[in-house]
Amino acid sequence: MIILNKCIMKRPLFLKFLGILNDGLILAFVFITISLTLYIVDIYKTPPWLTFLFLVLLIIGLSLFTKDFRNNKLNGYISYSKAFNYSFLVSMIASVTYGVYFFLLIFVIDPNYCETIYAIAAESYYDLGMNDYEVETALSLFKRIQSPLVMVLSSIVGFMIMGTVSAFIAAFVVKKNEPLTKS
Repeated sequence: MIILNKCIMKRPLFLKFLGILNDGLILAFVFITISLTLYIVDIYKTPPWLTFLFLVLLIIGLSLFTKDFRNNKLNGYISYSKAFNYSFLVSMIASVTYGVYFFLLIFVIDPNYCETIYAIAAESYYDLGMNDYEVETALSLFKRIQSPLVMVLSSIVGFMIMGTVSAFIAAFVVKKNEPLTKS
């Protein structure tokens, strides 16, 4: 009986986690869809404007999910810290999910992905006016720094950093403190 009561008491926490998981997976799905679209049209080098668009989409997504959480689970009020925590956890779920996708892309879907990246890097080195020896030296360093596993880990960390910054902004946008009442 005591164990049953403990499970019932923890149910709201479990439901909150399911909401975070659901929102994180939806957010990851959006970014995976964009990434797959870029992959299909052979855009391996993301333009800066697209990185900015990713950040804006992340802020909008986190704001919408946190606002939904505030309105449906917290009676329309949420502190900045709770809003940040919720947004942060959603972005972490999305980051790890995107990392799993990127791992599958590099190691399963397209095992030649890294070779394509290396070829693009070599082309950009030649465009800078480097000779063959300089390009080979730069590529050997680039290949050591940008191994497949490092690429996956850096995509997760990069997404987490963008997610943290976006969570700060989303929490600021969504926070709505309860009015102070005189008792």
